[in-house]
Amino acid sequence: ARVAAGTLPVVAAAAGEGRTYVVTADSTGVLAYEVGTGEGEPVRLADSPTVRGVWAAVSGGELAVAWVERDRTAGRTRHWLSYRGENHPLFTHTQETPLQVGAGADGPWVVANLREDGEARLTLFTWEGGAPARTGVVHATDLSVRGVFALDDPDPGAPGPAWVAWLEGQTEMTPVGLSSEWHAYAMPATGAARPVDLGLADVIDERQTVALGLTADGDVLALWRAYESTLQASRVEGR
Repeated sequence: ARVAAGTLPVVAAAAGEGRTYVVTADSTGVLAYEVGTGEGEPVRLADSPTVRGVWAAVSGGELAVAWVERDRTAGRTRHWLSYRGENHPLFTHTQETPLQVGAGADGPWVVANLREDGEARLTLFTWEGGAPARTGVVHATDLSVRGVFALDDPDPGAPGPAWVAWLEGQTEMTPVGLSSEWHAYAMPATGAARPVDLGLADVIDERQTVALGLTADGDVLALWRAYESTLQASRVEGR
C-alpha cells in the first residue's frame, strides 16, 4: 500500500494481551491489520485523505489509535483517538502535534506537547466516562520541546503513564551563527515531582526523542543523543 509522507510516523505497531496490530495511513485514511489471524483485509478506522501521523497501543484488549489529519481549507490540524469503533476528537491546533498513546486502567491515555499561550505544555488525556478527557498539564515551559516519550505504568490500576521524558531548549541565530542549548528531562507523569535534568542533548532533528525503559528491578532508564553524536544512558530512579 502507498502510505502518507511527512515528518510524523505513518506506520505504527501495537501488541498486548495476546493481540498484535500494524496500523498505517495512506491517501484514503487509517487502516489496521491484526497480525496472526490469517485475515488479509484491514479494518478501516477512519476516512481521511490528509492523515499526517498514527500511533497505536492495545488497551483493555482493544486497539487504540491516535492520529492526526490536516484541514487544508482552514489551515488547522485535528487530533483524534480511535477506540472500540469510535473516533474521539482530542484537540485542534495550527501545528501537527506528535502524540503518545498507551494503556490505562479504564481505557487508553494520550500525551501531547501542546503549544498554548507561548508555552510548550506536556498535556495528558485519560479515558473517563467512555471518552478521552484532558486531565491536566504535566509540565510547561516557555522554551521549545521535542521528542516527548511516555512510559506505560506497570500498575494496571493507573489511569495514565508512569513517566514522561522530553528534550527542552532552544536554537537561535546569533551574529556568529547558530547557538543551541538543549537538555534531556524526565519526570513522573503525575506531575508531583520536579523534572530531572538528565544532561545536555544534541538536537538536530525534530524527530529525536528520549527513550525510557524499565529494568527487571523496576528502575527507570533513559537513553538520548548527547553531544558529539554519542548515546547517553542514565538511571533515572531506583525503586
